[in-house]
Amino acid sequence: MLDLPLTDAYRKVMLSCPLVAPCPRCGTIASPMETRIRLFWEADLRLQTIREVHMGCYICDRCPKGHAWFVELPPDLRTSGQYTLRSVRLVVDLIKVRKMSAEGAASFAREVLHLTKLDPTTIIGWMRDEAEAGSRERHLEEALAVCSGQVALDELYDAGLCQLVATDPVANRQLDYELLDHAATEADVLTFCLRLRAAGFVPLLTVTDGSTLYPPVIAAVWPTAEHQRCVFHFIKLVNEQLRDAFWAAYNTMPAAKKRKAGRQKSAVDRGRTAASGRPRHRARRPVPVPRARLQPRPGATTQADGAHA
Repeated sequence: MLDLPLTDAYRKVMLSCPLVAPCPRCGTIASPMETRIRLFWEADLRLQTIREVHMGCYICDRCPKGHAWFVELPPDLRTSGQYTLRSVRLVVDLIKVRKMSAEGAASFAREVLHLTKLDPTTIIGWMRDEAEAGSRERHLEEALAVCSGQVALDELYDAGLCQLVATDPVANRQLDYELLDHAATEADVLTFCLRLRAAGFVPLLTVTDGSTLYPPVIAAVWPTAEHQRCVFHFIKLVNEQLRDAFWAAYNTMPAAKKRKAGRQKSAVDRGRTAASGRPRHRARRPVPVPRARLQPRPGATTQADGAHA
């Protein structure tokens, strides 16, 4: 955290609280509710410098609860860290241009730029963030170059996480994504679409499922784009409705009569049996006697023994 009791640090005080400010998510104009103070380290060749910003806090009437609060800051201070973006770029350039190590850049920043609290691990994090941002920018530029003018929007849910995905269905290419730790809201979809528009995507046709999150956002971000229902989800919905209609009609049909067990004779077979006068059931065949019963009993005299005598 920033060491507030510094007595030898020079403070640059600035006010960033306009009477009205646009919401960064939907663009709705809002009035300030209160003013807060935030401090940033700033690189300076002369002495330790702290930027003290009195920023305005606003609440958007259009965005849902939990996403309506925002603050107004200058572009150089729109960061979640403790250093101004200008200071971050200066230190990162020491590694990229001057070929310094993270330890060397941190030592130089502490001695020359008067960033006395800077640690090498912080610089490594800045390098990682810049690499990811640069990779995303290059990916968006390549995707924009081959974009077909169609953008499909969808959200995927897994293990409590949500992923917003934008793809080009014709080029079969993923344009961008956003990972959330909660169910997607209209404000999340709006922020995601505004980022796509800022990257240069102005589609002629947008494709979504039946979710109610997308129609108002698409109308606000891309008012000239056509909005089409996804063919896959359309066919899926038709099949579900046909299934429900089939079972609803099936349940109204009378139940079939139960018949007796075994093969049932037809009327023709019953008529033939009655005309012949034969019994309906055949007589049982004689049961064959096993050979063991045909052997003579012990001590009995057979006909052959009497003749021999």
